[in-house]
Amino acid sequence: MQNIATIFIVLLYSTVSFAQNNQFVELKNGTIIEGNIERVDKIFQKGKLIVNDTTEVLLQDVYRFQSYEGYFIRMSQGYGDTWAERIIEGNIDLFTRTVTSYSGGTWMPVSAPGGGSFYVGGGFSSSQVEYFSKNDGPLMKVNAYNLKQHLNDNPISMEYLQQRDGLTAVQWVGAIAGLAIAGITLSNQADKDELDITGPVIGIGIFTGSIWIPNFEKRNLVQKAIIEYNDPSF
Repeated sequence: MQNIATIFIVLLYSTVSFAQNNQFVELKNGTIIEGNIERVDKIFQKGKLIVNDTTEVLLQDVYRFQSYEGYFIRMSQGYGDTWAERIIEGNIDLFTRTVTSYSGGTWMPVSAPGGGSFYVGGGFSSSQVEYFSKNDGPLMKVNAYNLKQHLNDNPISMEYLQQRDGLTAVQWVGAIAGLAIAGITLSNQADKDELDITGPVIGIGIFTGSIWIPNFEKRNLVQKAIIEYNDPSF
């Protein structure tokens, strides 16, 4: 029983040690610091990493780091001071980052006697943007061209990407149909005194759904293609 307990303690210690030793910070100047990494972000304060509960490193000086939360790399110049998180590791690494944007409201014209318009409000929205790298190379945006250029030596991965192309075609057809419905229903109300927005709302709903709903399956197909490329036995 003591031997079993001893083995368990050794395995536990080894697991904890590996998790700690696998954590590191690489600065922009190439310096690498290993140890237990903790990220600290507070409002109105500069973000920082704390190494082994003692050493503080400002995030503005960091190129990449790995902590218990995951692996993060600074986006290249032009993307702003943001971080991409690795969600798949292998010959092809897949990364994601959260992008927050603001869309202002707009006035939509009304094709009816007297003209006029109605206001469609805007607001803040967040979305996940994906990037990938091959063999630790530079980050590239996930799109059909880039993926096919770098996964073309795996037939099964390419099949997944072909399925993704099919969903892109569905998005285009649905978006055009939604806009057509909205436009036709508005034009048909030219002789009416009161505006019925049911048709335009349905059209806009079809347009929005056609754009966003297939995106979830497209992301799933990209992940399948990359996992297959990294592990053909998948």
